[in-house]
Amino acid sequence: MLRHTVRSEAVVECSPMGNSQQANELSLFEPLSKLFAAALGLLYLLGFLVVASYLSRYGVSSFAVLHLQYLIAGIWVLGPPVLMASLQTVERRFSERAAPELIDSRLI
Repeated sequence: MLRHTVRSEAVVECSPMGNSQQANELSLFEPLSKLFAAALGLLYLLGFLVVASYLSRYGVSSFAVLHLQYLIAGIWVLGPPVLMASLQTVERRFSERAAPELIDSRLI
């Protein structure tokens, strides 16, 4: 009776990052990708509404599924308010760091 023995060897790949660090990076990537997709969808929807309302004035209806002009129109709709809010937030933070005692004395 002949016996064949099979030896199984496990191949282990070592990466410079540990498993916990990879998991942390992936756990950060998932919500960011979902947020990006939601923001892109919101821009597209707003752009569609703007273009459709503009074209409806002239009796034209263009209801195509994928149009780059909808995304660009959405960016033009949300771009200026978001930019202004960001600039005001940055200005407020810089002024608070520059002279925090002046801001505190105005509140009292």
